[in-house]
Amino acid sequence: MGSDTRILVLEDDPSLIKLYSEALRLEGFRVDQATTIEEARELLSANEYTVFLCDVLIGKQRSTGLLHEVLPALAGKTEVVMLSGKGQYLESAQELGVKYFVAKPTSLDTLVLLIHQLSRGMEEALEIGASDEDLRQTAAIPAQHCPYLGIRGDPETWFAFPTEENYCQRPKTPKPIALAHQSDVCLSASHVNCPVFQHEGEWSGPLPQEIQGESPLMAFLRERWMIIAGAAVGLVIVGVILILVLSGGSSPAPSAVEPTAITISTAFPTPTDTPAPTEEPATEPTASPVESQPISVIPLSGPLAEPTSEISGLAWYGDTLILLPQRPSREDDVLYTLQKEDILRYLSDPNGEPLTPGTITFTAPRIEATISGFEGFEAIGFSGNRVYLTAEASPGRTIAGFLLAGEVIGGGSEIAVDLENRAEILPQADIPNAAEEALVIAGDRIITLYEGNDFRVNVSPVAHVFDTSLIPVGTIPFPNLEWRVTDATDLDPEGRFWVVNTSFFWPGVEQLVEYQYSEDGITGTDNAPIRLLLDEDEPRNWEGVARLDDSGFLIVTDKDPETILAFVAMPRP
Repeated sequence: MGSDTRILVLEDDPSLIKLYSEALRLEGFRVDQATTIEEARELLSANEYTVFLCDVLIGKQRSTGLLHEVLPALAGKTEVVMLSGKGQYLESAQELGVKYFVAKPTSLDTLVLLIHQLSRGMEEALEIGASDEDLRQTAAIPAQHCPYLGIRGDPETWFAFPTEENYCQRPKTPKPIALAHQSDVCLSASHVNCPVFQHEGEWSGPLPQEIQGESPLMAFLRERWMIIAGAAVGLVIVGVILILVLSGGSSPAPSAVEPTAITISTAFPTPTDTPAPTEEPATEPTASPVESQPISVIPLSGPLAEPTSEISGLAWYGDTLILLPQRPSREDDVLYTLQKEDILRYLSDPNGEPLTPGTITFTAPRIEATISGFEGFEAIGFSGNRVYLTAEASPGRTIAGFLLAGEVIGGGSEIAVDLENRAEILPQADIPNAAEEALVIAGDRIITLYEGNDFRVNVSPVAHVFDTSLIPVGTIPFPNLEWRVTDATDLDPEGRFWVVNTSFFWPGVEQLVEYQYSEDGITGTDNAPIRLLLDEDEPRNWEGVARLDDSGFLIVTDKDPETILAFVAMPRP
């Protein structure tokens, strides 16, 4: 271990390769970096490595070709760990004979732990039939195992290997899966024999009794009964003290006093408090999704025709649609623009020419130096000529969100951001690469939305509220919602807005969900989520959304799988 263990990391994302490398070096490992297939090939031929940490998608190439080439020479000497945010590459790992497949995003701590295990030759922690504690100590599963797996009681594996209800196969009535079934069936190639799996993940009734496990609520109560009992005793003592205080002092003799009724409230706390769960919360609106809606791709020309533009947010400035790159500095310090009339013209005549975006100069000087570990912007919104943005950064082994503000100047030719006046927002859960992903402007209030609101990783999510000077006002409740929130539309006159809700994995979820804002909190509406018709080949990471009048929505992906701007029609009754 330590300096005797040499790691090669192949990753083309600058922020991720820096994050992985620094974390591993802090643990005492020697780390080499490669950002291209050719660099990795040269390093593998010149050096011996204990572990080869290899992302699948490197630019426009896949590293599977390199692995097919070098695996015979690495056998017995180098453990290979494949990384990907796309679950379908698990099959590629199986075909190649790669033992370890880690689905992105995964906890940095558990990834480091896995490297420690592999450096010590501790493969037994991954063997079929391993104990519950052993299962909790790994960040990867052997490639022949069920690709969709979460270990009961471990939110890190819940998020690394999620399914819609956190088990290998999904029945209609949600139930936790028994640990024995996980170890005996899910953690082996025999998961294909599970009766639920044979129904292609959609069991028609409740989960079979022999597969069911203990509910999260019961586990929570069982494991914490002493804390709960202690709290109950404490409440009784406080109640007695209050009675004594209220009936003491200069009060008449007890025989002449009417008894004082003391009521211990069971209502929810104020928005700034974090309520403890009393039951497993709902993870999506109660209304059933409508029939999946097709998308209409709007082709683009110019720089946005390149798949690496990585757009992270959409917003209207008047009738100009602003497309926010995650890192404007990589786009010659500009934001991209499209005019509403051009968009409507194309949608009325889909055979027209691709749209060519305009640009707005974006001024945020030395932002990488000002915000340590800056990873990019995530959302944008306008209030008159005032502009608000969220950003995320990884100054160390944790991630933080930021709210920034600026002005539209020069008659709309430039957006200048004031980097000195910014609000830092701490994460609500221990989730890699998750911060304040969306924002909504409500009059003189700026509301930011956290990316991870799934009850399995964030029991009581909140939205952060700021005034227009970026001074924190407090928090308000936000409903639990499975998977990720990646952007939000503007508020409509009734205070309603829609968010993009997607998963990291395939087959996954791509949908729009509507919410109602008030000063007391954000709640779901009666409108059903709008499910998008999934692409048959690969998932799309939708990062931006904006309403297009009452006709529907404009949505945009980042670079995964490429830059896609599309229109989704509003379903009609």
